Amino acid sequence: MTHWLDRHFPENYAAIDLETTGLDVGLCDVIEIGVVTCVDGAVRSDSILVNPGIPVPADVERITHITTEMIQQRGYSLAAAADWLAITVGALPLVGHNALKYDAPVIERFSHNHGWAGEYPLVRFRDTMALFKALKMGQWPRDSD
Repeated sequence: MTHWLDRHFPENYAAIDLETTGLDVGLCDVIEIGVVTCVDGAVRSDSILVNPGIPVPADVERITHITTEMIQQRGYSLAAAADWLAITVGALPLVGHNALKYDAPVIERFSHNHGWAGEYPLVRFRDTMALFKALKMGQWPRDSD
């Protein structure tokens, strides 16, 4: 019998994690993109630094250990990073923790500004925080699921 979670969580997906210059999804800049793809049982991981052209705030450096020097030396340009993300995740569903409230809007704004508008609608995302809250509060599984 199929577990109810199998109907809500894709077999193939790309898990995404971002590091940014702040918490405001409308203003922050991406400084690192991490991706783990799971396709037909094969798992691959990769990450890149991104150079947004501004210094990394000191509080962000303390949390992420990503420095301005690191992104200046090894960071992809914003346009190259947007291309890398689109190629890396392809058309896979996207998974992230707190993705609907944070990663999805940041990725959509970032990608829209660099030639990939519309590639990351919210329906493409599976949010593990939303899933956790639903399970914790007893909202899943429902009889209709």
